[in-house]
Amino acid sequence: MPKQPRKHHFVPQFLLKNFQSYPEANLYCLNKRDGSIFPSRPANLFAQRDFYTIQKQQIMEEFYSKFIETNCADVIDKVVRFYSLEGLSDKEFELLKLFISLY
Repeated sequence: MPKQPRKHHFVPQFLLKNFQSYPEANLYCLNKRDGSIFPSRPANLFAQRDFYTIQKQQIMEEFYSKFIETNCADVIDKVVRFYSLEGLSDKEFELLKLFISLY
């Protein structure tokens, strides 16, 4: 059995990457507790160890990463690229609604 990921993102990386000015750019984050600003990568943001783990099983992480994010990433990318919902197929629009309802 392959090793399961332990760092679970509650905001998908593919969404965070849309805020980068170029693919390897840092995002700048505000620490609301002390007011400091620091650079970071999408892989390190909005994540927590075992966030979706339930009784030592990663059912939720597998559901989100393998089903929801895999199927919705291309739809979100299309909306971002064209800055419009026009041109989405019925299936793509249903996936977008599912994604929005879960996040």
